[in-house]
Amino acid sequence: MSEEHAERNPLEYLSFGAGPPSVALLLLNAWGAIKPRAEIVVYADTGAEKDTTNALVPQYEAWAVEMGMEWITVQSPDGPLEDYVREKSVPIPVFTENAMGKRQCTDKWKIRPIEKELHRRYGRNTPLIAQLALAYTPRDISRIRDPRVKRNRNRWPLIEKKITRDMCVETIKAAGLPVPPASACSFCPLQSDGRWRNLAA
Repeated sequence: MSEEHAERNPLEYLSFGAGPPSVALLLLNAWGAIKPRAEIVVYADTGAEKDTTNALVPQYEAWAVEMGMEWITVQSPDGPLEDYVREKSVPIPVFTENAMGKRQCTDKWKIRPIEKELHRRYGRNTPLIAQLALAYTPRDISRIRDPRVKRNRNRWPLIEKKITRDMCVETIKAAGLPVPPASACSFCPLQSDGRWRNLAA
């Protein structure tokens, strides 16, 4: 079998979403509490995050690099999601009179750009193991999904360790880093009433 078509050793990476669970997962990796430790941290910049999130991400990146972790930021070839929604079409789960629109944003602005960049760097036959950040709550359990590509694998270290959202916040505070708001695009229809009120404040 040629090197081009041979399957490589899996690459374990942390998919950084910029919310409290993601920051806690980053810290626990850097401190060696998650094993195996993620080889790299990948942040998919959708171009539609909250201003607060955009201001905090460089601090987390600098901390990760200082701790010896490689950080990669990727973006969709379709450009910022906010511009796409305004100028082309609406690939987000908007509510209509009849039903909720199909959700395509996570796949096109996060999952695929991450996969494309990692396969560009490490070969398209490299299996990817994603460390994903959901804290341990019944609601989070219902969001667990298998990866789109069968040879890849998703891991949920915070769920494995039964780490709650409150524990994530305490972990961030213990590191002396700012606690971010919940991560979501600023116009995501799936946000709670409380998050909408915070955005309007």
